[in-house]
Amino acid sequence: RYPGWEPERFFFPLVVTEAATITVAVAPDTSFAVVSAALASAQNSLEIASYTFENPMLGRVLSERAASGVRVRLLLEGGPVGGVQDAERWVCQQLEQAGGGKSHCWFMDNGQGLADAHARYQNHHAKYAIIDGQRLLIGTENFGPGGMPFDDKGDGTAGNRGVILLIEGAPSLVGRMQQLFEADLDLTHQDIFTWTAGHAVYGSPPIGYRPITASGGTTYTLYFSTPFVVQGTFPFQLHTAPESGLRRSDGLFALLAQAGPGDVVRVEQLYEHLTWGEEPNLRLQAYISAALRGADVRLLLNQGTFGAGGVSLDNLSTVTYVNRLAAERGVTLAARLGDPTAWGIHNKMV
Repeated sequence: RYPGWEPERFFFPLVVTEAATITVAVAPDTSFAVVSAALASAQNSLEIASYTFENPMLGRVLSERAASGVRVRLLLEGGPVGGVQDAERWVCQQLEQAGGGKSHCWFMDNGQGLADAHARYQNHHAKYAIIDGQRLLIGTENFGPGGMPFDDKGDGTAGNRGVILLIEGAPSLVGRMQQLFEADLDLTHQDIFTWTAGHAVYGSPPIGYRPITASGGTTYTLYFSTPFVVQGTFPFQLHTAPESGLRRSDGLFALLAQAGPGDVVRVEQLYEHLTWGEEPNLRLQAYISAALRGADVRLLLNQGTFGAGGVSLDNLSTVTYVNRLAAERGVTLAARLGDPTAWGIHNKMV
């Protein structure tokens, strides 16, 4: 294990049935509207954990809340793919300036802040926010313009497919996420580095930097233009990776193990590798096993480029393998490549 990681603490998932109101926002359609309104509603505290935070409009919401006296704490990955961007440095700079010493940005560092630091996890890849200790935003999207575009949606938008949940109520669920946040943002660990104005990596953007606030254009006409809201009493299971992500006795693997004749499994994901290194991909094998038992299984994997150009061939290999296996075994199993928003699928949904 990495130094400082305590896998035992969150190995057992939270399993609880509680009353809640759940708002489902589909990205890129309504993700920004739901997230910005939720963050702007904070009266006392905001705890946000994300891989990256590059959305300037959401950054302004954080600064406005901090200036009003709300305590805002933002924990980010210290070594994202492509490095920490100036857009994120700007968000942190504005938050620190507005917060009056009460609100801060931190990075989970792996040697760029302190030379001998080693992050407890391979990546800080969480995407959630806790509002006033009572409401939880959680989903597949980083707080950026791709998953949460801030343009006028009247003529469409440009962004990637994902899902955000706003959960109001469910105090045990929110409480567990609060515990997770406090454990990750434990300042006694060397891998937590505070934003520092003059730091080359975790500091200010270049002098004169201004964030891009113009629309990214239009690639997609909204299909899910209204969030879905449901109230009731719901069973929740909260698993955290890497501690409990591969548990077989509960969670995703347990649900897939129950799937058989008459059951339907639908998967939409950014990617699904054919193997995990030299070992089989256990999740893909679980989907296939469900189909072999008689379940109707469909996989939709990303073929978009997120505006960067170039398509990974990993998903194509998986699709080819799955469809060949389905034909050989005569089961109801199919995989496709897709890009419903003409930008990319960033979803992780089963």
